[in-house]
Amino acid sequence: MKNTKLILALLTSLVVTACGGSGDSDVGSTNTPLYFDASNDQAVSATAIRTASGTTFEIFNPDNFATDVYDALFPLVVKNIPCINSGGNIAADLTTPTGTMVYSNCVISATSGKILNGTAYVHNALLDTNIDRVTATISFNNLKITIGGITTNLTGSYDLTADGLNNTFTPKFSARETTFPNGFPVKLILTNTSGQQEVLSNFNFYVDVISNSTTTYTSDFKLASDSLGGLITHQSIAGFPYEKSSPNLRPSLGKTYILGQTPTELRITVFGNENSPPAASQVKVDRSVDSGFSYSFTNYYSWSQL
Repeated sequence: MKNTKLILALLTSLVVTACGGSGDSDVGSTNTPLYFDASNDQAVSATAIRTASGTTFEIFNPDNFATDVYDALFPLVVKNIPCINSGGNIAADLTTPTGTMVYSNCVISATSGKILNGTAYVHNALLDTNIDRVTATISFNNLKITIGGITTNLTGSYDLTADGLNNTFTPKFSARETTFPNGFPVKLILTNTSGQQEVLSNFNFYVDVISNSTTTYTSDFKLASDSLGGLITHQSIAGFPYEKSSPNLRPSLGKTYILGQTPTELRITVFGNENSPPAASQVKVDRSVDSGFSYSFTNYYSWSQL
């Protein structure tokens, strides 16, 4: 249900593997809010957009996992769920509200070609009487995810909700920081091959399939990033809509705020996709040094720069 072109376009050189540990795992000194200035507003903007609806988001996208939980719960028996690829398989045991889904070389997304290997742990799974809504807590412990040849190990937990599953065109999915960790980290912890970490906390991610052609992504989260050197807070004001039938790879609308070390903030406004308007004015990044009372510094970026 995702935009194939978007996923491929946003697939960058970020290689992430999960880091185990307790729910209190941190990223060293990068829990300190990052001070925004002219040297980092482009990198911060690119990282925020990638996490809100791009490569980082695709690693734990609730769309895919909700569909698998739904298939495991209906009908409620131990089963092997066939994957998109002929050699893949999901061994699902959700005959009680808590169980497992074991992925074996399973392609779960035809659009991104995402391949899973390992176990997803499902807690308190519930399918409503209309067979239309799924809720569960889903946890990961080094679940291997491969997209475009890049393999990621995912560890952490989130509360999963999917509504409208009987309507192919307008389902809604969300991933929220879990309230029931079951011994797994509450945060989503990602570590790249160089040992750099990214940790997501205080997060709410929403995927709203508005129609057969449009999907909108909105999110709020905190991201502690070694690559950025600090902590940023992302707040959606207007979501990023993606037109699945359009030849364009990027959204033409969207607005978000990024909070850093007081008094610095960024305001990101999308004015057009990668083809319109001209590249010089596709994405506007305003920087405030007085806690958002005014935005005195402005840079424009093309999508190719983000």
